[in-house]
Amino acid sequence: MKTSSLPTSSSVSFTRGTYRVRHPENTWSIISPHFQEFGITRIADVTGLDSVGIPVAMAVRPLSQTLSVSQGKGRTLLLAKVSAAMEAIELWHAENVAAGLDSFRAPGAELDLPYAMADLEADPGSIVGPQTPLHWVTGRDLLTGRSVPLPRDTVSLAAKDPLAWRAAGLASTTNGLASGNNPAEATLHALYEVLERDAVARAQEGSIRMDFIDPRTVDNVDCQALVNRLHSAGCYVELARIASTGPVHCFTARVWSEDFPVMAFGSGAHTHEDVALSRALTEAAQSRLTAIAGSRDDMTRFYDYVRLGVVERPVPRAGLHSWDSLPRPATSTVSDLEDEVHRLAQHLATDHGRSPIVVDLSSRDDFAVVKVVVPGLLMDPRARPAATAA
Repeated sequence: MKTSSLPTSSSVSFTRGTYRVRHPENTWSIISPHFQEFGITRIADVTGLDSVGIPVAMAVRPLSQTLSVSQGKGRTLLLAKVSAAMEAIELWHAENVAAGLDSFRAPGAELDLPYAMADLEADPGSIVGPQTPLHWVTGRDLLTGRSVPLPRDTVSLAAKDPLAWRAAGLASTTNGLASGNNPAEATLHALYEVLERDAVARAQEGSIRMDFIDPRTVDNVDCQALVNRLHSAGCYVELARIASTGPVHCFTARVWSEDFPVMAFGSGAHTHEDVALSRALTEAAQSRLTAIAGSRDDMTRFYDYVRLGVVERPVPRAGLHSWDSLPRPATSTVSDLEDEVHRLAQHLATDHGRSPIVVDLSSRDDFAVVKVVVPGLLMDPRARPAATAA
């Protein structure tokens, strides 16, 4: 049964490491009674499996169609638990795309699409084209409000879709899948994610510059505390800012240590640079613990690399920039998340020629789950989940 406790305001009320319209205690009290509904059987604190101490939690869904374990991180254990639970809830919604969504079947060439089919993320060898009959769901253009069709496969992660036939090729990923206390919050975090993964993918291919930062010069108190935790645990820490990411800050972090010699990667994007950097650092800590716990279905063979001695000690980079010396976009004040959604959508439309499309996947009225698709943006391959159902 739906409730009516969705925040009517998009004003920010919590800003420590993330911007939310509810405090994490309130979010937890709303979502935790419904874990059974979404197949969550356990929220586990796995922080102590590593020596770093940055909080990481995992949510377990044994009957998942994609990943049976979802990770969450944060500056506090409660934030990590909320993060893990919400990620699991997001996946459940993408695996169970509501039958009530406006769905129909047609070739893309017969639809008035505001994007090219070739701009949708596809797997190598894709056979999907404008003449391919596909199942579609209806999304909404974030700027104009216009209804826009999207292939169902770009939204659904169901291993066994109730619809009869699926054309091979369109990528089904978690990129742009996000949740929040209300639709504006969920949509904003989805936009941050698609911008982050596009920036990381472009940096990896060499089309965007990365400026490497001396971690000791970071002047934000909370971020420096995260760096200090990593250094105190004997970790090598490499930080970089990805240039040319428009109105958002985007950082990457790599972490390595002798006691677990696997390079862990994290990235983060946000309007506030301290939040973006915090996300990159906590995600790197989460990546380490994901490998240490060994509970993900889609993990590469980290332990084989360690046992065979093929992981080399990282060599510190020369010519690091100090934190204050880097040119970067000014940090705007974010007080209303709805306004920030519009600002980022306008940036994508103006600077990239890409208007974001959002599909509301929410099954309840007290929190929101959305999928945002921006045709033409690149995707970091880390976003691909592994299907486990036969």
